[in-house]
Amino acid sequence: MNVVTKSVMRANVGQVVESHLREHGYDGLCAHDCPDGCGCFLGDLFPCGSECLVYCIPGYAQPDEGGERIIGPSKPRPGDLR
Repeated sequence: MNVVTKSVMRANVGQVVESHLREHGYDGLCAHDCPDGCGCFLGDLFPCGSECLVYCIPGYAQPDEGGERIIGPSKPRPGDLR
């Protein structure tokens, strides 16, 4: 068994998910099918511990209607993030 295999085997689910998101250019997770419509950024995944985790999908940082940064399912258009 090589060193890479050993380190992957020791990773927890959150680390595996975060690694996958980073490798594919995502900014976090969102769960818009969840009643609360939550989202979380890389570096702080799964802070809610909600049962809605099963609805989480990869997402991108973008502004909401009030200008706050959120995670949404679609890549924002250039100039959307300020």
